[in-house]
Amino acid sequence: MKQSGYHFDGFHLVPATRELRKDGQLVNAQRMVFDCLAYLLEHRGRAIGRDELMSALWGRVDVPYAQVSHLVRRARQAVGDASGEQKVIRTVPDFGYRWVADVQVTQEEDSAEPVPPRAKADRLPALDRSGTGSVAASPGKALAPAADVSTSLPADVAAPASRRLRAWHRVGPAVLLLSAIVAVATYLALAHRRAPPTTSTLPSAAIVVLPLEVVAPGDAGWVRLGAMDLIAGRLRGAGLPVPSSDSVVAAVHAVGEPIDAEHRVALRRVLGVARLVEGKATRSSAGWKVELSSAGDDGLFSRAEVERPDVTEAARHAADLLLAAMGHSVAGPLADEHDGDSLREILPRAQAALLAEQLDAARAILSDVPEPARADPRRQILLARVELRAGKLDLAQSMLVALLDAPATASHPSLRAEILSSLGFIGLTRNDCVEAEHRFDDAVAAVGSRRTGLDVGAALSARGAARACLRRFGEAVADLSEAGPILSAAGDRLGLARLDNHFGVLEFYRHRPAEAVPYLEQAATVHESFGTVESYAADLALLVTVQVELLRWPDALASSERLWNLHGHIGDPARVRAMAGVRAMVLVRTGRQAEADALLRSAGSEKSPPDAALDLAFHQAEAELAWTKGDATQTLAALARAWAALPPAQMRDEEDIRTLLLGQRAAIASGHPAPAPHPGTGLPATEGGDSPIPLVAVAEWADHEGRPADAERAFREAGALAEARGVPSTTVLVVDAYVRWLLARQRSAEARAIAGRVLPWADRDFDSALLLARTYRAGGDVAAAERAREQARQLAGEREVDRDAVPVQIADPAR
Repeated sequence: MKQSGYHFDGFHLVPATRELRKDGQLVNAQRMVFDCLAYLLEHRGRAIGRDELMSALWGRVDVPYAQVSHLVRRARQAVGDASGEQKVIRTVPDFGYRWVADVQVTQEEDSAEPVPPRAKADRLPALDRSGTGSVAASPGKALAPAADVSTSLPADVAAPASRRLRAWHRVGPAVLLLSAIVAVATYLALAHRRAPPTTSTLPSAAIVVLPLEVVAPGDAGWVRLGAMDLIAGRLRGAGLPVPSSDSVVAAVHAVGEPIDAEHRVALRRVLGVARLVEGKATRSSAGWKVELSSAGDDGLFSRAEVERPDVTEAARHAADLLLAAMGHSVAGPLADEHDGDSLREILPRAQAALLAEQLDAARAILSDVPEPARADPRRQILLARVELRAGKLDLAQSMLVALLDAPATASHPSLRAEILSSLGFIGLTRNDCVEAEHRFDDAVAAVGSRRTGLDVGAALSARGAARACLRRFGEAVADLSEAGPILSAAGDRLGLARLDNHFGVLEFYRHRPAEAVPYLEQAATVHESFGTVESYAADLALLVTVQVELLRWPDALASSERLWNLHGHIGDPARVRAMAGVRAMVLVRTGRQAEADALLRSAGSEKSPPDAALDLAFHQAEAELAWTKGDATQTLAALARAWAALPPAQMRDEEDIRTLLLGQRAAIASGHPAPAPHPGTGLPATEGGDSPIPLVAVAEWADHEGRPADAERAFREAGALAEARGVPSTTVLVVDAYVRWLLARQRSAEARAIAGRVLPWADRDFDSALLLARTYRAGGDVAAAERAREQARQLAGEREVDRDAVPVQIADPAR
């Protein structure tokens, strides 16, 4: 039986077998990406609306447009269609998409044995490390055996692309942003080992260099990771898409060792690649022998073997021989420009220690260098990265700033870009988005017209996130959109996961939490598969925040539980407190106060130095719990600790800004309003100045002072702003405050008209259901009040449902 196939721009797509090939090579496309391409292809005679595409691919039409756009972007990447060119898939403004590339339809013979969808793509053969022959890297292209390849070509051993500091925390999503942005986490393996399907689309030619097997006595253990990183850098320098060594180390931790046939399959899935490079370094009488082999699921195999007195020299030469065996040009002259370089072995050794999280060892290696080499900027940058990993931001910053001004780096754009990016990540860690954007801007400028490589993609992605933090959304979208194809071409699946997180951050800052969810879920899936615990935790923490904004309480409970279950893999007690704060906040708001109290007590007992940024979420949860217990004094005390971590004038996010309203309410309740900062008494404007929550505080303070007209004016302004924003949690907060104020003045008809706005969430949100019960009761609708009260009771948990549904007065109605 014959099936239709389609040829276009060097690609061949067969819907019946879910195969997509480029020049004969299988493209590893995610199922949804493939289905999107196939649907647009099969309906290429017309434009396809977004709703039609949703229905065809998801089976429903309530998918956020951002998720559809994200999928189309992935589909374009899979077929090499730049979003700016749109030679294959064209966007039809305000409607959808249309296939525009020329297509040749062929009839394919169906296989005698039907293959289920995705079976061919998932059927990855085990690699055979015993092979000795070199074969072509692409069909029909013969290569000489490794022994016939000319002598070695040198590699550039400048410091590899830097592993950025990772600071995980939740101080409101403004600083959660940092954990999503800062490029590299301390990679920890999850207790369970699993490899979910690949979700990021990478080029089919992407190659992964695995840790080397080392057969040698003594202290040569560093060669395992050091030579791996050196070889990966050499292949990357020749223009091949090679994921970062950080990504590989994380993936190996996640799937487990030894690297046997089963684990190779898992590694391909986690890393999203089809070709692996494996190696062995053996100490010999002549020095070191390095053997490398490259094999992919296409059955092609290449091999190289080199013996040299020095292991780094042998590794570089072996990498260049492998490049030649694979049919690629080598990067560099036919001479060893590293002869006489005293750092030739020291830098790979230190990098290996850093990859293995052995920070003290890395410091010792970098300290024990000959005097002339101590000022080498490569050594200084790597030493600063060690201090960044250790969390010594001030020390690392001073080292990097000194390097930036040093003459030795002035003429090296790549080194300057690396230093500037590291300074940008420090700025983000300190919640200084202005400084971070400035540094990343300079880093991007330093590389000039070069718009390729892991470092460039990471800098653009982080600059986009910093610009989102600054509410410069157009520029943020441009940066993130440019970063995507660069990271994809570089084979950086972790970079693409961070990019998904950054898009989620962007949507959050644009007050579109529903659109943020799919990005964060995608990022979490990839980070979980890699076992990158801190990155995974950052995704979950921000996901909890947007689910709370959407009043999706069961989802928020589930995500916060997943987050808290990771705490045993986090060594920093301050980060554990932050995780406890996120979880406890959801528990408090779902009526599980006793559980929240126990969690906060347990996490708070951990002894560690205070960390203002990381402790913010913890203190916010303490404040909310104290308020639910009716303890205004403890509420104010906890808020004072929270405001010390993040001053009110620096607040950007609703979760943080609402603490100002809580503080004002607690101050009024305690009879001592002066100590609490609030908009009604000259609080400096927050950076989240478009939030309606300060207007609610203004209204309640005006009412407290006996100015009802001013109060109502502010309530109305807050309501209009909340309606324009359309975020459920903010809408409920504003409506709840205004309706209670109206009920306290016996204006039940007006209250009922406004309370109707929370109806969509009354079946899942306690505050909405209780507000409706009080409103209906005040209006005399006893039956409706009882139904709403019963709904509130089901959602209450440990919270008390007022038996008579009497409105709680915010201020004395006699005023």
